[in-house]
Amino acid sequence: MDPPARRADAGGDRREERRDLEDAEAALVREITNLTRRAEETRDVGRKRDFFAAAREAAETLETVRRV
Repeated sequence: MDPPARRADAGGDRREERRDLEDAEAALVREITNLTRRAEETRDVGRKRDFFAAAREAAETLETVRRV
């Protein structure tokens, strides 16, 4: 059994990891929003496709982060 000080540290590490995941989730949501807005604003079909592809990739990453 770990001494009490080590158990407290482990809990702190888990909280820090959770905060890191929440920060990553928020950043991905912002990026998805930005990419889809840029896709909607452009008239260039190729760029539109690229923006939506990047947004889709970010959404897949977001899904993975949320499963952790």
